[in-house]
Amino acid sequence: MIKKKEGSDEARLMDLKLSSGLRISIVKSGDSKIVIFDKPVKEMELTKEESMKLGATLLKGTYVGVTAELRNLIDSGFFSEPKSFGHVKTELFMKGVDSRATSLNMLLTKMVERGELKKIGRKGTYEYHS
Repeated sequence: MIKKKEGSDEARLMDLKLSSGLRISIVKSGDSKIVIFDKPVKEMELTKEESMKLGATLLKGTYVGVTAELRNLIDSGFFSEPKSFGHVKTELFMKGVDSRATSLNMLLTKMVERGELKKIGRKGTYEYHS
């Protein structure tokens, strides 16, 4: 959900009501992101799902395709140690790139075929590394 404020460079990226009842909004303003709370906050507790949603929204930048982000992960050394499929999918999500499992599996397989990644393990428990 991206709503642009009329006559402004601000765009609302997310509204989230936490299990605690606190409401959080994230607004993109220029190159920054602003976190807005609906009431004064000293501390807040987040569920795992709330943490992931909030983190992914804050980390999300301009749209990056799954293949491009996988290559960024290779270049950054993410795959220097073997990573499970679930770990790769979570890392992509945390970087703001969401993909369906079947699509991601196909991309990883193609990258293995092209020699960009290596695959070790057995069916259902493969790990990928560079």
